[in-house]
Amino acid sequence: MATLTTESISEGYIPIILGGDHSASIGSIAGAAQKSGRMGLIWLDCHPDANLPETSPSGNIHGMTIAISLGFGYPELVNCAGFAPKLTPENIFIIGAKDIDKPEEEFLQKFGVKIFFPL
Repeated sequence: MATLTTESISEGYIPIILGGDHSASIGSIAGAAQKSGRMGLIWLDCHPDANLPETSPSGNIHGMTIAISLGFGYPELVNCAGFAPKLTPENIFIIGAKDIDKPEEEFLQKFGVKIFFPL
């Protein structure tokens, strides 16, 4: 996914990636960050997906996408496309979060990731 995303941006396209699982965005974020250098992310989800392997209640990678993109988690995923981190905390905006695990919330607050909760 990272390579396809990078190639489409290189060809002048704005890629729109639809996946059946949140973990698909690990590669698309990596590909976009590789091409753009510095980028922002608007994450529309009731789950911020910022768990770490040691704090995740389920252990599912699809709940770790934001943490991985920030450079935390399994090294083989963190280094997707050969570099890390993909994003900086000040360029991430999580919108619609309402189901956040306590360690996940503490992780996001520690790094100053902006979270917008539903009314």
